[in-house]
Amino acid sequence: MAINSNTPLSVVAEATFNALPVADKDPLLTILENANGMYEAHAPALISALYTCEHLITGRSAVFWIPVLPSIDGLDYDFSHWVYGGAGVGAVTITVEEYIAGWGAIHASGALGLAAATWLRHNHTTAISASATILRVTISRAAGSEFSPSAILVRPGTNAPAVGVKASGFVPFDDGMLAVGTSDAGINTEHLNRGPQNAMAILRDRRQCVWSFVQEYSQTDAVYSTYTSPLSDTVPACFGQAVGLIPFAHDPVVTVYAIGVVDGGATTDLIDVYQVGKSGVKLDADGAVQSASLTLEMDASGTIEARAKIGADAACKAGQVTHIAAVIVLWRPGD
Repeated sequence: MAINSNTPLSVVAEATFNALPVADKDPLLTILENANGMYEAHAPALISALYTCEHLITGRSAVFWIPVLPSIDGLDYDFSHWVYGGAGVGAVTITVEEYIAGWGAIHASGALGLAAATWLRHNHTTAISASATILRVTISRAAGSEFSPSAILVRPGTNAPAVGVKASGFVPFDDGMLAVGTSDAGINTEHLNRGPQNAMAILRDRRQCVWSFVQEYSQTDAVYSTYTSPLSDTVPACFGQAVGLIPFAHDPVVTVYAIGVVDGGATTDLIDVYQVGKSGVKLDADGAVQSASLTLEMDASGTIEARAKIGADAACKAGQVTHIAAVIVLWRPGD
């Protein structure tokens, strides 16, 4: 007996079902091994972000705090970091930490070579704990050399299903008697249900990044804060707007995760994340991850071009400054 996966998936023709197949191992075996393959290969982006930061940094590190809601199964994730090198040939280092009850390192790159006026892409596969709520990415370059953090992509890696029921509800299929032969194949209702139930468990567990805004956590180093505009809590400053795509969606419910800080004073309801021209949610800028649900009214709803324009604003009380470090908007099928 073995846990086999179809990667790539093996498409079962509609005619196979129309012909009312006999109680044979196929197409049921193929469907169940497709679900195993989906566990191994389904990789929507958990984080997809272009950094908003100073161009050609020198003499300091760039530090980003990014909210996350990783798989409850504690999966391995494939990370890609892009950094542009300006003048100088100093080595780059990239570290990643996760926050649970405190910070813990999960990746340290060591010295990475980067020539002047060239790009660096650093890839690594690293597990993210199921209970992690923030990733902290620190990018540095040797003194005297310039660098520009550009982007980060984090998506599930290749996670072959192993024996045992997963926290997500996924139950790996062990071929067992279905692989023996047509006359001895044991077929039951649980086998018939397991394929679609496993597929839904995977889809519901692995959130997908719809929209993001990420800049340096330090208010001193950040490009945008309410300090850059003489606005108040009644006239918020816009930090960014962009279009998020969810193909074929009808009024999906997304979850907004945000980290914002102030230099002192009140923190309540200073961050506003909204669909442009529609509804929004207000979140506190208290330095912790705050979240809220938002229903989107999609343009071209139900089509492959279904989309919504999303924005993030921040307000400030008199005499203080508000800074949005990150906003991540996540969605999962069924919401």
